[in-house]
Amino acid sequence: MAADTGKRVVINWFYEEDDEDIFFAGNDYKALISKVEFNLIETV
Repeated sequence: MAADTGKRVVINWFYEEDDEDIFFAGNDYKALISKVEFNLIETV
């Protein structure tokens, strides 16, 4: 995995403001993946 080799990895997780399922799925992935920067980004 790139993060294991010292490379910076960023995940931008986009979700619509009224889509709670996708928001919660993103939060679950964020909790599981600790070696990368994980951003939850709300779209309108």
